[in-house]
Amino acid sequence: MKLLKALWRDQCGGLLSAEYVLLGTLLTLGVIVGLTAVRNAIVQELADLAAAICAIDTGTTAATVSFPSSSAEEGTDVFTTEMIVTADEAFGETP
Repeated sequence: MKLLKALWRDQCGGLLSAEYVLLGTLLTLGVIVGLTAVRNAIVQELADLAAAICAIDTGTTAATVSFPSSSAEEGTDVFTTEMIVTADEAFGETP
């Protein structure tokens, strides 16, 4: 019991625990500020990526054309091909 009273009255570690509380508080604030900066940078990069994707213009469109085969019976064999044309050709405009 004397040992517990002696430890209870001991003031040697009081300053150290206050320093640990201050250090923990500063580290917590630093982590919060750092994570906020990372979040803002990620949002900005995703916005730039979205703008780049919206700016993509291939200028081409694909059309599928079916031709009846000459040796096929009616409605059975069809020859299919894909044609890649520019948007201007698809809408009848000439460059």
